[in-house]
Amino acid sequence: QHLPSMDVWGKCDPFCRLVFAGQHGATGWKKSTYDAVFDETFDFDLQVPPPGEAAPPLEIQVMDHDVVSAADLVGTVIVSARLMTHVTCTNVGWEGEAKLEVAKGGRPVVGKDKAWCVLTVKLALLEGMVAFAPPEEDPLETRPRSLQITIGSVQHLPKMDVIGKCDPFCVLHFRGGRETTEVKKKTLDATFDASWAWDIHNVMEQVGALNIGVKDYDLMTQDDHVGAVEVSAEVMQRILRAPVGWHAQALLPLLLDGKTVVGQDGRLASVSLQASVFESRVKPRLLHILVVGCTHLPKKDLLGACDAYAIAEYGDLTVRTKVVYNAYSAVWNKPMVVRMDDPAGNGALSFKVMDWDRLTKDDIVGVCAISPEKLVEVSAMPPGETMVQHLRILTRGGVPTLGKDKQPTRLEVHLRVEEIEHGAQVLQGDPEEQHSAPVAVDTSLHVRVTTGYHLPLDLCGRCHLPPEEDSLGREVHLSLGLGGEEQSSAVRGGQAGGGEIRGWGENVRWMQDFRFEQEEDMAAPSGDEALTSAGRRKLREQRADPGLVFTVFDKGFGG
Repeated sequence: QHLPSMDVWGKCDPFCRLVFAGQHGATGWKKSTYDAVFDETFDFDLQVPPPGEAAPPLEIQVMDHDVVSAADLVGTVIVSARLMTHVTCTNVGWEGEAKLEVAKGGRPVVGKDKAWCVLTVKLALLEGMVAFAPPEEDPLETRPRSLQITIGSVQHLPKMDVIGKCDPFCVLHFRGGRETTEVKKKTLDATFDASWAWDIHNVMEQVGALNIGVKDYDLMTQDDHVGAVEVSAEVMQRILRAPVGWHAQALLPLLLDGKTVVGQDGRLASVSLQASVFESRVKPRLLHILVVGCTHLPKKDLLGACDAYAIAEYGDLTVRTKVVYNAYSAVWNKPMVVRMDDPAGNGALSFKVMDWDRLTKDDIVGVCAISPEKLVEVSAMPPGETMVQHLRILTRGGVPTLGKDKQPTRLEVHLRVEEIEHGAQVLQGDPEEQHSAPVAVDTSLHVRVTTGYHLPLDLCGRCHLPPEEDSLGREVHLSLGLGGEEQSSAVRGGQAGGGEIRGWGENVRWMQDFRFEQEEDMAAPSGDEALTSAGRRKLREQRADPGLVFTVFDKGFGG
């Protein structure tokens, strides 16, 4: 009030700037007036100063807006550090109002009407997020727990209806879910006492912010938005890791477009919120996903139909099915297992249907997904119950994919929930890979050579006689080669070697053991692994390697 004239051809275009503890705010400006009414509210975080120290002062600058040049300073109001320290020590819920003189250069500012310029300021102390500051979490405290949020009441609401007061209700958003309270009719102070609980199986899971919107119910038109309260993701993360048994309650101001909401009674509108952490009795859950197959596939190959396979992704887990060649309908029955500790925290369960190509890059048939909201619904199913989903395949542009028969391409997926014991170790992803993973052979390979059958005869009708009975010095032995290593057997042959003549050949019995040290993966690629470039290279290398080679030598005339 009582502003001075600041413009040559006008009055004053005032607005205010606020500074407190490094936080800033500014009102809108009022055009050509000596008495401006702002009625704008600002929310600042206030830290209780340590004993013997003072809180920072609140500085409010009254400015004159100029379109062409920089704004001019009319004067400044300072709420002293001593007074702000006193405010921090008052009880939560305190409100006060004062008219403070605007000064410039240490002197009061005199208005156009020769009266001192004054600024009316209202202060209110609310709990804010300080009440939601649990003690330091124990890193060893990892047992499952339940988080309970209670909306107690909303107070000092503004008038929202032409004929009436306000019909408030609250909408809560957390972890991908949406909860609502009942509607309270014709009131500016509503009590709900509505509670919701979430089971937290993994205290290290990343959660988003908790948002509570207050709305005014309208029977004929869309509900009006009164304001909202948000508890940041950082604060919610600390609450999740609080010790079991922790409890807190706070009175949080309603905000609308970044500014606090003022009620019909002139006081700040607020929401009473409670948070509690207690021990969970609900068992953790697994989600069994079965990618059954795909129908009505499009023609993707020039000389064939479609070589289809699917890729399922959830969080950082990826599972790929086998390839079904040259078909317009594919059946995979590929399983996938994921933990349901945070059904909505890892995003959607997405699927990608691909067409395999031998020489070029694989083509995308289309994509589809099961939303986080749907996964929350699935996680609440009774254990053992199966939900069947027929998902429409879409192109990257969101257009439905049509098959060769002009029917929409669809992916069939089965979802089933299983309960497990607390602390149970679960391998997520593809259970088939976990049971049939290649085994690295880190032990020696033992080979026992027993008998050689039907060995050929020499020109004299005999074979492999020992040297002492063969004047020509003939002898036979066996050589084994593996991976560049070669080993030989002892000489065998004739009666001395236990052999016997049978028709056109002779049988020689060795009964000798060989041992080869192996430190490599002996499993050949199979299935879809053989279709990758690395798998095909591995096959070529293994086919080029002759493997375990047996060579029979018959040392004859002159060696």
